[in-house]
Amino acid sequence: MVTLRNSRGGGYIKIIDPTGEQQYRSEELGGEYFLHVANTDFEHRVAITDSNIYASGWDQSDTARLAAFDADSGQRQWTHDIDSASPQNVIPFVAADTDRVYFAAKDSEVLSDDQSTATVLRAVSASDGTELWEQEWDGFPIRGLGVFDSQVIFGLDETLYWFNPAAGTVASQIDLHSWKGFIRDGRILYTADSTLRSFDLTTGEQLGSTERDREPDEQCLVSNGMIFCATNPGYLTAHDLTSLSKSWEVQVNHSITTQPGATDSVVFVADSNGNYSGVNIETGEIVYTDTQSARDIRLAGLSDFICIAVRTGEDSFAQGFAISGT
Repeated sequence: MVTLRNSRGGGYIKIIDPTGEQQYRSEELGGEYFLHVANTDFEHRVAITDSNIYASGWDQSDTARLAAFDADSGQRQWTHDIDSASPQNVIPFVAADTDRVYFAAKDSEVLSDDQSTATVLRAVSASDGTELWEQEWDGFPIRGLGVFDSQVIFGLDETLYWFNPAAGTVASQIDLHSWKGFIRDGRILYTADSTLRSFDLTTGEQLGSTERDREPDEQCLVSNGMIFCATNPGYLTAHDLTSLSKSWEVQVNHSITTQPGATDSVVFVADSNGNYSGVNIETGEIVYTDTQSARDIRLAGLSDFICIAVRTGEDSFAQGFAISGT
């Protein structure tokens, strides 16, 4: 299942199967909901559970909005609003389990201050959006947010926190000093900057690390037993998921400004101008290049299918391609 959220025209969610058939389009919410495409493993501005899809956006006035949709029908279940000041300061991270939805943003009282370091992590009820708890820190930027087993994982500034999700209290933490963010694969969490590290989410133990030649711009993906890190100007590096050693590196002929998307055989990268490239996962050879007329582009992959979401000046659309890998 691929989820597409439109960025204009009121904000809505589309569910598209790998044949390109639209299963449904949700009702419009009003306001602006950022272009996004995701499969069920992705956690960022969209969180997906077995029953619901949660998306964040902005109502074009002074309110940041979290909306819940039924995953089968697309019917809106509820919305939860917080004070905002601009579309740059909406809810950048959303995660969910069966009972709660978690989201992090700058403190609503200082959202208009780009220099602010205040951050709030909130939890709301998954059933009706009622706020359950919030925690505030004097720290920024937000590095990531996710759910594993019975804990919430939250990255802020130079620290990685494990939370008790029911109480909203910190269970443990690790100081990382320099990092860009994290991604998760099962019980293993990876952080990437000039050093690539892996941690056991159950124990918090660091499992491995390796020095990198380049710092990724928070554009990393775990897929097919590898971790792919994208870095401007246009470098894509593949690391073995267990040893963290570098398998290959390639430079495409455009910048990389979005998270990669991967099928079983090809990993795709793109920039905000509509240029995208596909790289063979095994060899690091560039096997696809193309350009869309676009202001923004997003990627998500399934086993043999890549979905490319494109925003032009006024419209958004998605294209799906079957990928052979050669």
